[in-house]
Amino acid sequence: MNNIKKLVCFSLLTVAFISALKAQSTSGTMSDMDGLPLPGATVINLNTSNGVTTDFDGKFSIETSANDVLQFTYVGYKSVEIIISESNDDLNIQLEQGNELEEVVGVGVYFEFHLFGYDIDMDSTFFLLDSSYDYPDWFSLEHNPDRLVGSANTDGMFHFPILLSDGQETVADTFRLSAHYFEPRISSISDIPNDQGERVYLTFQKSFFKFIV
Repeated sequence: MNNIKKLVCFSLLTVAFISALKAQSTSGTMSDMDGLPLPGATVINLNTSNGVTTDFDGKFSIETSANDVLQFTYVGYKSVEIIISESNDDLNIQLEQGNELEEVVGVGVYFEFHLFGYDIDMDSTFFLLDSSYDYPDWFSLEHNPDRLVGSANTDGMFHFPILLSDGQETVADTFRLSAHYFEPRISSISDIPNDQGERVYLTFQKSFFKFIV
């Protein structure tokens, strides 16, 4: 009986020892391609769904095991995924800019783009506009659900700051709107004097949009 108890205890200790060997803490720093730190970036262990955010200096530490996959994300940048080995320590993760909020609309055509935000701690979040920025009258943010709505009255590229907050921390991103004329428009009118047909020649600006039937 005593031998059985010793065997059970030895087995439990062995399992605990193996688990301790597998569990590890992976730390490092997140920055952009210029080496500037990315504070508030998200690091998620895709195997456990646990996540952390980087501090002011872009540093992080997260519990991992060998062969876990870590995903690194930051608003306005392309995400990166790496597989953790037993010797991963002091990682230096650099993210490339990309994944920008950008949409194409037609001039005078009503648009509506829904916004989605989440907090790694599952805190409630809300979108808001930057009070220091001068937004045009035709652009606005509406709620329930959160969405950007409007109708551009001229063509061009527009950049609008959009904020996401949980009431304590606020992050910013830029919404890029490219407005083009939906229908071809007349760009010039020319008349040939004394022509027999009294014809007027119109030149149209080609539409930005292409339709495939």
